[in-house]
Amino acid sequence: MSRRSHVPLYVSLAMLSAAALGFELLLMRYFALSYGSHFASSIISMALLGIGTAGSVLQIFRNKLLPRFHRLFPTAAALLGLSMASVVIMAHRVPFNPGELTWAQSQWLFLGLNYLLFALPFFFSGFCTAIALASGEFPPGKLYRADLLGACAGGVGVLAALSLLPPQEVLRLLALLSLAAAAVAGLYFRTSRWWKQLTAGTLLAAVFLVLLPSPLLRPLLSDYKDLARLGYLPGTRIMAGTDSPLGRIDIAESPESPIRSAPGLSPLCPHPVPVRAGIYLDADLYGALYSPPKDSSYLDCLSAKLAFLYLKEPRVFIKNIFASAELMELALEEKASSVTGSYEHFSLPGLAEQISPETGQEGHGWDSVILEQGLARTVLSRPERAGNAEFDLIAFWLSGSGAASLGHSAIDEQFDLTAESLGLMLSRLSNTGILMISKWRHRPPYETLKFIAALDAAVPDDRIQGNLVILSAPSTFTLLYRKSPWSREDITTALDFCSSRGFMLEYPAVRDNSAEAASLAAQVDQITGPGAADFRKRYKFYLEPPTDDRPFFGRFFRWSSAPELFNLRRAGGAALLQWGYLTKAATLALALLAGTFLILLPPLLRRSEAAFRGIRSRIILYFSALGLAFLFVELMLIHLFTLFLGHPFLSAGVVMVSFLFWAGFGSGLCQRFSPGKTLCLIAIVLGVYLLGLPSLLRSLLFLPTPLRLALTVIFCFPPAFFMGMPFPLGIERLQSVQPAAVPWACAVNGVASVASPLLAAVMAIHLGFSFVLFAALLAYVMAMMCLPGTPDL
Repeated sequence: MSRRSHVPLYVSLAMLSAAALGFELLLMRYFALSYGSHFASSIISMALLGIGTAGSVLQIFRNKLLPRFHRLFPTAAALLGLSMASVVIMAHRVPFNPGELTWAQSQWLFLGLNYLLFALPFFFSGFCTAIALASGEFPPGKLYRADLLGACAGGVGVLAALSLLPPQEVLRLLALLSLAAAAVAGLYFRTSRWWKQLTAGTLLAAVFLVLLPSPLLRPLLSDYKDLARLGYLPGTRIMAGTDSPLGRIDIAESPESPIRSAPGLSPLCPHPVPVRAGIYLDADLYGALYSPPKDSSYLDCLSAKLAFLYLKEPRVFIKNIFASAELMELALEEKASSVTGSYEHFSLPGLAEQISPETGQEGHGWDSVILEQGLARTVLSRPERAGNAEFDLIAFWLSGSGAASLGHSAIDEQFDLTAESLGLMLSRLSNTGILMISKWRHRPPYETLKFIAALDAAVPDDRIQGNLVILSAPSTFTLLYRKSPWSREDITTALDFCSSRGFMLEYPAVRDNSAEAASLAAQVDQITGPGAADFRKRYKFYLEPPTDDRPFFGRFFRWSSAPELFNLRRAGGAALLQWGYLTKAATLALALLAGTFLILLPPLLRRSEAAFRGIRSRIILYFSALGLAFLFVELMLIHLFTLFLGHPFLSAGVVMVSFLFWAGFGSGLCQRFSPGKTLCLIAIVLGVYLLGLPSLLRSLLFLPTPLRLALTVIFCFPPAFFMGMPFPLGIERLQSVQPAAVPWACAVNGVASVASPLLAAVMAIHLGFSFVLFAALLAYVMAMMCLPGTPDL
């Protein structure tokens, strides 16, 4: 067998890795639709849990499994394909809802069941890699290269397929690819009498997957999703829709539940609000689609109208214009000299144009608007705007800030709401320009205070108090910050506007305000005054201004307030607990417990074996450091390139694919480098990136999207190329001194990787992403000190 070409085995392993990584990316889309985008990243831990478990199982039963390598490898490959479809179908039967985790104990059981289900396919893919490495028949560098390059191809393929096919058909193709990998492996082992049985079983499994009805594989919308609830009503109509790697977008309307979007509407408004079609992103309501109304009188009742009393024919910029129909309509009604709007999803203009004939309107008024794709921050950073005060009004609606969203927003990265982003917006305003934000109203008003803290951090000098006006409707706040101070006449205008429409001027404080308004005004003065740091420290919710390094605007949870908040959870205060953050923290604790168990189980059960004599601590430290550090760096770069590319899923896909490609390329050349030299080079590259990459990427935001995509691939090369070497070099060294411990080393590496994304997220929330990269640098330094093959610690 040693003289036979190993190419079919490498091809089979590459196909398996392609299917597994493709399935991982596809599950992010499934999870976004079923549980919410905040939960999608948990699939990384589920995948790595399966891979780590495979290494532990192989180590425990090594003597029985390795002699059956020729049968078990293709069998596990075939089971990977069958399990992909099976776990999706079974998961549809698990009544898991992340929103109930804070008060329903049964949901923790369902969370654990989901972890076990979705880890199963990755158990089979990890088993194939581990048993090939443990067999000792193949060079570790070449196996690792096939694994990584195959995963890279799978990532590219899934991103392309999701642009052309619905998710359930992409899932079917990935499952069939796994069966094809099993067939290729069977050809490699065709001297075995078992090959005919394998071929017949693989063909039957392929027929089963082809004939499997598509509805069984379709992503199941959670009943808590807005579009799912709308679908229960008679007469609901999906007017247009499209799938893409960035998400599913639908435009829908329902006569039973018409959408009337008018945030900041006066309670005294006598005019009807027009009915519009709703825009749904991954089945969550994103906004209302603009269409010229027959009667626009209601616009005079909006709190945003106040800004136009101070501006005549302004130049207006609207962030996320497709989620702000009323702002666009108001700007057009007020004869704005120009209206520019940013949007994040490429397909939105096409969908709006697609349904235009059905609404009986011509153009939907879009001919009067300049549309620019990208994050508002990316759009405002373009070179033609550098040093140019182009706008008189920058306005946006802070969507996703209602009570229902408070759970997951704690772990969402919101780059448009960081101090750096707000500073950029202010630099694009004229001297009398206004920054206006409308948002849902909370009690207590922690979100309003945090936005003001971020704004205060963005203003170069302490002049925020005289430049800020806050008015409120029963359910919304509207904040106006002007670059020049408000005069007495301006405040009188605001008071008259509020009194005529039933609004309340919350800030600056006025004599006849309610006790609640007076309290808010006093808190605004404190959070923008000289004692702001002390006020933020004493407040029951976390109010530190978000930055690019910690862009978690929605994080308000404090551990010091946890006992009080837990006592309130059954009295209507569950949203205050921020279950998205708590789920991440609790899942990290479970991952650490499971990981410790999986690492210690093989030596406890097989303590007398040669694999566990002499260098156990070095194996644990070296391979766990690699598992932690690799994903730390990858996740840090995904964070940085989310701002650079403008979308988290696009960033995750491009960075993961680029990382796998360059790491696979590096692993194939690992024998040209010594382990110590490789780890030293990694530490140097990470140090340079830690010091210079964030500021460099911010300076390049103005570049067009294709060029930013190309630069992302290039910037991933230096760290990924060298980071692909330490694992195969460590396995090679281990094969020379302790070959029986190779499966356990794979398990240690995989199990450490389970905790890595969760630990990175928690560290980023509390300490910043720069600390995550610094921790990766320290992990590689520790790996350099613990390379197996030297005397034990």
